[in-house]
Amino acid sequence: AAPETPSKEDIQAALKNAGYYDGTVDGKFGPKTQKAIQDFQAANELKVDGKVGPNTWNKLKKFYVAPEK
Repeated sequence: AAPETPSKEDIQAALKNAGYYDGTVDGKFGPKTQKAIQDFQAANELKVDGKVGPNTWNKLKKFYVAPEK
């Protein structure tokens, strides 16, 4: 299950699985991550603010896959 409060790595991993982000999952929010969030928000009729709040995460977490240990 996806965490209720995602880390930056969780967000990047979910964006990557959703096909919006192709960078490294490193927890650093640069322009690529920002654009991926905004593109995801636009595609999902969310407020495009580049922030992953509860509404955005609610839709994004469907793409979250727990990393294999």
